[in-house]
Amino acid sequence: MQKISDAISSSLSEQGYINQDETEIYEYCLDYVVSQIKYDVLIILIGLLLHQIGITITFLFAFSFLRRYAGGYHAPTPLMCTIMSYILYFAILAGALYIPASMPLLWGLALFVLYL
Repeated sequence: MQKISDAISSSLSEQGYINQDETEIYEYCLDYVVSQIKYDVLIILIGLLLHQIGITITFLFAFSFLRRYAGGYHAPTPLMCTIMSYILYFAILAGALYIPASMPLLWGLALFVLYL
């Protein structure tokens, strides 16, 4: 992914759209955007394969909102962040499939454990 953002920011710099000094900033931002798109697309594909697109879209909407506005846990590496994001998705999916909505105490306990 780094190569894609490097190529785009270098091209923008060469064409005069951004200053040479801003190239690294654009590389970082583009790398972040490409990583987010890759994550979202893969999660949607998993949701489609598991026939759980409604839960998946709801998760992505809520998770994106939380990531953007609430901050949250910061993993030591981008790879660890990605792994923890997928684990969270599968935990939420499992909970949605196996914990009845009529059991709010169990849902509360599950969410408490996930946020520890």
